[in-house]
Amino acid sequence: MKLKEEWQLIARSFSQEKQILGILAITVTALFLGHYVLDKGMVGKLLGEKLAIDQASFQLIYFTSWGFASAIVYGALPICFIRYLKQKPSDYGWHYHGLIKQIPIYLILYTAMFPILFLLSTLPDFHKIYPFFKYPKNAKELFLWELAYGLQFLMLEFLFRGFLLHGLNKLYGAVPAILISTLPYVMIHFPKHWTEAFASIFAGLILGWLSLRTRSIFGGALLHISVAWTMDLLILWRRGWFA
Repeated sequence: MKLKEEWQLIARSFSQEKQILGILAITVTALFLGHYVLDKGMVGKLLGEKLAIDQASFQLIYFTSWGFASAIVYGALPICFIRYLKQKPSDYGWHYHGLIKQIPIYLILYTAMFPILFLLSTLPDFHKIYPFFKYPKNAKELFLWELAYGLQFLMLEFLFRGFLLHGLNKLYGAVPAILISTLPYVMIHFPKHWTEAFASIFAGLILGWLSLRTRSIFGGALLHISVAWTMDLLILWRRGWFA
């Protein structure tokens, strides 16, 4: 009996190690593709070359294709692995249950962030970065870009605060899961302005805690998307785009 129990313990340990290695491997793969393939605009360049369009239209296709392709990569790879484990995306925070009750806490966080965004939108360094698609010709182009941009953030939240965070939490508990999932999240902000990289530390910790507490990524995704859209719109407003 004792030998059988030891084998069962070894089997469970191996199964857990295989699962965590898979989660880490999928996360690294998604981030690698996101940085070295999608961020380099390979998809957009291929589409632009095939369509043989003008420069302004090329910029629209370049950036929107980045957003939509990023959403697919960040979402499809984790979901495939979750299915391989015979689990459900809802086990990793992909559900809407209780979202309405969660709105006030995210609204408070957004309200606290807005004055900071308003101030940062005055800095030339942020005008160099945002919006990625800098010169939308009309509201239709702006909507298409922001839709792709928002979907990218939704799936990025699922990758970090869903798949990685909840997967780690199952095996190691809340505190290690939040800290480990925050690390790569902060690192992807290193190419941006230092204030944004610094803020991502607190964003990773707070959104990670809220994701585990609510068992859902959607409140955090709504906050993340709202902050990103607000920065874009503030900078376009300061440039006089809406006039």
